[in-house]
Amino acid sequence: MAKKVSQSLTQPPSDSPSSKAASVRGASKPSAEEQIALLEQRLTDEINRRIDVESRLQRSTQEFEYLLQQRTELLQELVMQLQNEIGQRDSVEAQLRKRTDVMHDFIKQLEQEMEERREIEANLRLSEERFRNVIEKSPVGICITNHDSTFEYVNPAYCALFGYEARELQGKPFSTLFDDDEIPALETLYQRIFDGKAEMRGERTLRTKLGLPITVLTDSVHSTNEDAGKEEDHRKLIVFVLDITRRKQAEDMLKRAKVIIDKSPAVIYQFSLKPNFPLEFVSDNINQFGFTAQDFTSGAISFLHHVHQLDRSKVMDSFRHLSKTKAEHLRREYRLITPKGRTCWVEDSLMAVFDDEGKVVGYQGVLLDIDERRRAEAEMNKALIKEKELIELKTRFVTIASHEFRTPLTSILLSVGIMRDFGHVISEEERLESLARISNGVHHMTGLLEDLLMFGRAESGEIRPKKSPLKIRSWCADFAAQVQERYGKKHTLLYAPPVREQEYVVDEGMMRQILDHLLSNADKFSPDGAPVYFNVNLEDDRVIINVQDSGIGIPRDDLPRIFEPFHRGTNVGNIGGTGMGLAIVQKMVVFLNGSFTVESDIGKGTSFTVILPLKLPMDMEQAMILDSAS
Repeated sequence: MAKKVSQSLTQPPSDSPSSKAASVRGASKPSAEEQIALLEQRLTDEINRRIDVESRLQRSTQEFEYLLQQRTELLQELVMQLQNEIGQRDSVEAQLRKRTDVMHDFIKQLEQEMEERREIEANLRLSEERFRNVIEKSPVGICITNHDSTFEYVNPAYCALFGYEARELQGKPFSTLFDDDEIPALETLYQRIFDGKAEMRGERTLRTKLGLPITVLTDSVHSTNEDAGKEEDHRKLIVFVLDITRRKQAEDMLKRAKVIIDKSPAVIYQFSLKPNFPLEFVSDNINQFGFTAQDFTSGAISFLHHVHQLDRSKVMDSFRHLSKTKAEHLRREYRLITPKGRTCWVEDSLMAVFDDEGKVVGYQGVLLDIDERRRAEAEMNKALIKEKELIELKTRFVTIASHEFRTPLTSILLSVGIMRDFGHVISEEERLESLARISNGVHHMTGLLEDLLMFGRAESGEIRPKKSPLKIRSWCADFAAQVQERYGKKHTLLYAPPVREQEYVVDEGMMRQILDHLLSNADKFSPDGAPVYFNVNLEDDRVIINVQDSGIGIPRDDLPRIFEPFHRGTNVGNIGGTGMGLAIVQKMVVFLNGSFTVESDIGKGTSFTVILPLKLPMDMEQAMILDSAS
């Protein structure tokens, strides 16, 4: 029986299946949860092995003491027999040799058992050392508590995690690490754990020695000690604690960042430099353009397919540039077509993504809707162009006005000087000529100021049509006669009146402004003796007026700008003028809801055609009645 016990006690614990399993599992680097599970298994196996070894060692010790007692009694009996048989030398010697051999065998067996016991103790110490190394050097916090939730053991990682010394926690309740309001629930939990109805598993918030909250991942395993005296001391709870505060903080930061990104107008995305540049991530706020992140990351929709056709080659070229040069930054603007067909401008800023070796493997992009900004820039450009035009207009006005005013003022001053200095010697005819020059200069400047005032009122919208009945044929004939008188012998006005006479409701003042400027321009830009054609045609509801001269014509490049104020043709030379006439004509035609066309050839003359809508007096009266009724 002693030999059987010795063989069982010399079985090496390191060859157990659990140890082999642990060594196999250690071949690959486990995750935090797997590491905890591995430590749980190793710790449980080690504790149970230690308890089994201690139990076998106790039984071996008891058997050894029993055998030793038997051998001692036997030895005493042999000694007594030896004393009794000392007189019988021969038989005693034989028996003594026999007993001596037995004694030698017993001693030899005893030495063998002592050697086995020393080997068992060495294995036990080795097992304890391995157990201590696992526990003491583990990066996971480990504690052992009893049925009363009191700390019996804490490893260094556990102490470092909560900022305590081991002696400060030894014998203290596990609730030391909890808030006061959680202690009742913790006591109930411990009772349920030891009853086998719950587990110490999951995320918890505990307090360090300084009172700081930390988030930990906990797990637990039961340990049994059959040699304990009291039944409640048989079971212990081994608790594993892993600090996940930083991970939780990172998760919270990611959640907050996701909320910020989702509410931000900027879309965040990332793509790699693999073939076709696949999108690896797109923020959910891509829905502002009518897409979903899944549309792009799953490959269901091609991003380039929704880039405006005119910008697609530019975007593809930028992708190729990035793939070739591995540039760290790139900014581009292009148009994006939404699923509903809306075209919007976007700004795309890219930043390189590096791998562990510092190589560019992809790019992170920030996509921003700049449609409103582009519209604002367009409006600003228009405003700048308008401002530039106004500055140019002001410059032209100052130049032309100073020239147009200087000539008549010079004539007036000259005439005044002659009359003042030589009034007593000049003839009456010369005096009348001086007065005529003064009068003409004043009328010229007055006309210039009236043109400026008229254009200013037209620009500000202060002019309103004042319509009244007018017989077009007779009115145009009177106006043509006045113009011919003004032309004198310089030009012949060839007037072609309308076939019939008809009374229409028109704005006489505006019509006079239109015809006066057109016929004045024909006079100004035609050579002496050249005829001027003035044709008027009446239709049912409109009048067609054509003024044609044989003058210098308008250069092709100047035609688009002839209605701009103070703009004059590049071929006018020394011919006077302010460039206001056609600008006023165009304003008057617009106010009368008419149309205006120009045809011109250099050196052959210019033809102006004005079409104005007309109303009969009865129609005008009905319109006024309807307006008053409404």
